[in-house]
Amino acid sequence: MISIVLPNLNTPIDFLKKRLETIKNQTSVNWECIVIDGFSTNGSWEYLKSQTEKEVRFRLYQLPKKGIYNAWNEGIYRANGEFIYIATSDDTMSNELIEKMQNALIKNPDCSIAHCGLTIIDGNDNPVDHSWEKYWTSQYFGTLLQQSHKRLAPHDGILHMSVQTVYTSITQLLIKESVFREVGVFLTDVGPIADFEWGMRVALLENIIYVPEKLATWRLHSDQATDSNYNNTAAHRKKIVQLANHAFNFSNQTINIKNKHDLNALFFVFDTDRFRFLLREEKSLIKKITIAFYWSFKHFNIVYNYLLVKLNLKSNNFDRVQFIRNYIISKNLNKNIIILS
Repeated sequence: MISIVLPNLNTPIDFLKKRLETIKNQTSVNWECIVIDGFSTNGSWEYLKSQTEKEVRFRLYQLPKKGIYNAWNEGIYRANGEFIYIATSDDTMSNELIEKMQNALIKNPDCSIAHCGLTIIDGNDNPVDHSWEKYWTSQYFGTLLQQSHKRLAPHDGILHMSVQTVYTSITQLLIKESVFREVGVFLTDVGPIADFEWGMRVALLENIIYVPEKLATWRLHSDQATDSNYNNTAAHRKKIVQLANHAFNFSNQTINIKNKHDLNALFFVFDTDRFRFLLREEKSLIKKITIAFYWSFKHFNIVYNYLLVKLNLKSNNFDRVQFIRNYIISKNLNKNIIILS
């Protein structure tokens, strides 16, 4: 059975209606849906009750508002299924998503997560111009997005260290329940990028099967909680490094990964971002010089490259996708991608 976790906190009812439709219209009928509502005040809780009162496959809970990741975890704790799908309330999915993703996992028992393609949509369900194919992860995979394949651990975990997140939306994943028992649930005290840490933590240890169809959507709209401006800050990159270290420390207990990888090299991309954002955010020239001075002791190559760019002695076109591709090849992790017929 599939357990669909549906979190809700004041989701616009138009979005919620479309989400419920895509759950009820699944071609796979062996599912349950656990609704976790944070005491919504916009009528969405009443709407959910009215639309599911005659459907025994729905179980509805109202719990104190403690953040989106806590809601996801509460749904996971209550799940009875062998597979879990997190149905974010403002997104949608194709009617075949559950069936096709479940079949992929059944046919590939060495894999714990099924990953599918994504369509990014706006508030009116229209595909947006900056499509999923333009994301760093999609650029890395290239033509693999059109091919069924497996990605064996720790490939995707290492890939996180350059592209920021391998799984653009949680809606792209169908996850074996055993993953949460073995690797754990989402952190609830690290802000809006706990899914980055969880995705990296899991991908360092678990194998992925990719279904080359755009079965899931991710909606961009004005009511989203995510602050995109925060993504381009030194504070954001510092948090990413902290969470990446957390994921590495967890996996190191199982596979001793730190002895197999050059962490200084892996953190180069995010440290470079953080240094650049620190200087951009600081208005005082004296403080900029002070930052560069202290960074030069631990990250001389980053400061040196920055100065070369500023002096027009080097191009500023750093290719993070090619950087991680070269690193993965150097560690033979490209062999962890297995194309299926």
